[in-house]
Amino acid sequence: MIDVATIKAALDCGRSACTCRGNGQTHCPAHDDQHPSLTIKAGKHVPVIVTCHAGCAPEAVIAALTERGLWPDSTKEPLRGLWAEPKAPIPIHKPRGTLRLVKEYAYADASSTTIAVKGRFEDGAGYKEFRWRLPAGRFEDGLGGLAMADLPLYRLPELLATTGAVVLTEGEKACDALVNSGIVAVSLAGGGSQKDFGAALDPLKTREVWLFPDNDPVGRDLMRRLAVALPGAKHVALPADMPAKGDAVEYLAAGHDVAELFAVKDGPTATVNGDCVTVTVPHEGGHVRFEFADIATRAQKFDADLTVTPAIVGYTDRSFNAHLQLKSLSSLAEYRRTLDATYGKDLPWALLLSDACQLAKSTYLSATVAIDIETVAVDFETRYRVAGVVPEEGTTIIFGQGSSSKTYNALELANCINAGRPFLGHDVRQAAILYLDYEAAHGPIARRRHRLILGGPDVTIPPGMFHYMPGRGIPIADQMPAVQRELRRTRASVLIIDSAVSALGGDPKDAEAVGRMMAALNALGVSVILIAHVTKEGGDEYPFGSIFFHNLARMSWFIRRVDSEESPDIQVGFFNKKSNDDRRQKAFGVAIRFDDPAGPVTVEACDVAEVPDLASGLSVSARVMHVLGRGPRTTSQLAEECQTTAQAIRTTCQRLGTRLRGSIITGEKEKTWTLLSTRVEVGA
Repeated sequence: MIDVATIKAALDCGRSACTCRGNGQTHCPAHDDQHPSLTIKAGKHVPVIVTCHAGCAPEAVIAALTERGLWPDSTKEPLRGLWAEPKAPIPIHKPRGTLRLVKEYAYADASSTTIAVKGRFEDGAGYKEFRWRLPAGRFEDGLGGLAMADLPLYRLPELLATTGAVVLTEGEKACDALVNSGIVAVSLAGGGSQKDFGAALDPLKTREVWLFPDNDPVGRDLMRRLAVALPGAKHVALPADMPAKGDAVEYLAAGHDVAELFAVKDGPTATVNGDCVTVTVPHEGGHVRFEFADIATRAQKFDADLTVTPAIVGYTDRSFNAHLQLKSLSSLAEYRRTLDATYGKDLPWALLLSDACQLAKSTYLSATVAIDIETVAVDFETRYRVAGVVPEEGTTIIFGQGSSSKTYNALELANCINAGRPFLGHDVRQAAILYLDYEAAHGPIARRRHRLILGGPDVTIPPGMFHYMPGRGIPIADQMPAVQRELRRTRASVLIIDSAVSALGGDPKDAEAVGRMMAALNALGVSVILIAHVTKEGGDEYPFGSIFFHNLARMSWFIRRVDSEESPDIQVGFFNKKSNDDRRQKAFGVAIRFDDPAGPVTVEACDVAEVPDLASGLSVSARVMHVLGRGPRTTSQLAEECQTTAQAIRTTCQRLGTRLRGSIITGEKEKTWTLLSTRVEVGA
């Protein structure tokens, strides 16, 4: 329950001579209120009505009361589109000891005649307050009816004796600090709460004026009012290390050069760092920072995650972040409307956003990305996530006909990578996985993965290693920033995509579209496993679609499935069709057993050369070596068992050279071939 008496008692300054102790006005908590200006009374339709006669908005007063624990949470109000979160009550600052006068500031007119004196009183424990007196009067008597608007600028005579730029500060202490550093500076009599400036600003209207705010909402609001009263005035951009409530005193104490005060940037500036561009757009009162992250470009599109942070007097410095398509008018319009709602319409967001986007695009596209190759440390080792199967970086394509168990094999690969256990005899480096799925839903994928885990060895997979991301029918090019963000969030080093054509979201024969997608995947810096289908034109050599799927892949595997109605097993052969930076890898086989539709799925290695329908996928050399490993054969016998022609056998055996011996046995009309080496290699 809001209680007027409780609020007034809490705002009591404790001075016996102050009028806040009566039934009139009290001190406004929203500004440095030395002379009570706040009326608090019970309302007819609301519990309490607050009115600051110095000009503070009711929202500002309520926010200040809420911060002190004097306003209940249920009545909190939004400030500039943002909610003022309740905070723990903080103590009301009152003198802890005897106040003593520590400094006097004389206010003089153009003839150097002192009109009034402002006294700064402190208690030695952090509390301060200001009192006024006439030149021959006492501080207890005040100004005798003289208003703040009737007083001149502090240090007016010094101002009139100079020409050139002048800095206008909120308070006298900050003003003196600048003057002592050789800067012409003045300040106002009423501090941050002053609304009526009278004729005090007239001497500044023909000068170059720089507004230096205190680093707090009251100080920024004052400078906004002064900017209206002094058209053309420039704003000092506060440095990033400026403490809260800091002013020129802290600015100089931090070692900043006074010359920096007058540094003006002619226009927006941009810096680029990898896939991030930061644009700073100057504006009256400071600047706005636009951070474009996770930039993704392709034909007619330029996308980024954009974070906007105003650093302008009178505005919150809270950041706003959302995805933006820089070449889409509708996306720009929606982003601009959100900025209006978040920060207000006082700033020209359409122009600021347009300037930032134009500079971000030109900077990113023209950035120098070439490097001196001599400075790069050379690593001669070909690094694999799965030895000989999946490289550590780049895209590996696994392609085959429909129902060739591509998904089951990809999930078994994922389980092995998650657990750090070998995949069919191939060593594995453990990593988390992001599974981007366009083919199924999370339920079937979770069920298949769990069945494979039940059928596998008793190895524990740590939590948080497998993350499912639905494709939602959105081409991967349109959600590349989201994919990059999820890879970072999940700390995944492997991305599995099921499947290529759905992820492309366009014509798979479009070389440009395929090229852009493959280039983007290769640039992710993780192991990408891309599941694809077979192409009729290329048979078992290339994935379906443009040849750029094959050309831009780091590794490519064709898989063939063999099964029968009599056996619960299916047998799958992996045949290497491409291997960059390494020799062509040996083919290997997988036996998958489905004993129970709801039970475990077992995966084991099998010999492709022992499965006739898979052996045909091996090279003739590999088949010859495998057959001769069982004993000598004639050319005709080899042709029959290797399912090829006699001429192909003769050519192959001659190419194998010293590894075989061919001889004519008595009574035979053709050569008999014998394997000289006991080592049998089964290649692709």
